[in-house]
Amino acid sequence: MAELRPLSLKPVVLATGGTGGHVFPAEALAGELEARGLPFALVTDSRGRQWQGALACRPIHYIRSASPSGSLQRRLLALLSLGLGLFDAWRALGRIGPAAVIGFGGYASVPTMIAARLRRLPAMVHEQNAVLGKANRLVLGGVAKVATSFARTRFVGDKAYLVGNPVRDAVRALRASARGPRRSARSSPTRSCRCRSRRARGCASCSNAGRRISSGCVAATCRPISSPSWRRSLPTCRSAWPRRIW
Repeated sequence: MAELRPLSLKPVVLATGGTGGHVFPAEALAGELEARGLPFALVTDSRGRQWQGALACRPIHYIRSASPSGSLQRRLLALLSLGLGLFDAWRALGRIGPAAVIGFGGYASVPTMIAARLRRLPAMVHEQNAVLGKANRLVLGGVAKVATSFARTRFVGDKAYLVGNPVRDAVRALRASARGPRRSARSSPTRSCRCRSRRARGCASCSNAGRRISSGCVAATCRPISSPSWRRSLPTCRSAWPRRIW
């Protein structure tokens, strides 16, 4: 019974918009909650129907929302849609009975965060940028804390709490698999700068002439680079550039 205890807890509601900048941090938190056996639910707009991964493992509650931008007519229709979304979010939170509500920005999260304030539920938001977004500014008065990605985030005030930007498990696994033994530039002997192009003026025109450079650069060779006509006669040493594939 002790193992089933986390499932008996009230779920945490994640409210987010439809773009990747808001969705990916929410997905990272959803993966962490799932790994700890804590229940959660997602409240978003219709764009969330295409999501996969950890966010699709729990029930998703859809509400109506729109971005109040563009012409006056579109703004009025967006405000009407947000008002209907507030009614949808109120009913969804009533059915879920969450322990807390966490918003990740985007206008799709605004009705849910306002409904959480009206229901007097513990709430906080996460800001991914160095400047608090417009959607999070609208709900700032109803949250206890603002989890920030940067040490200094504008328009947050004394509610800032630095946590960084959550990273998904897939990204962390990709980073771990990409790590490998690093080759040092000093692991092999040095060689002199040589020119492979006969059209170049030779190493005498190169800034590395007479100097021994590390063989860590690309083949330790000099050759001219495509450039405007007034610079074609000036060979450039690529051996002084960082390692890359030409």
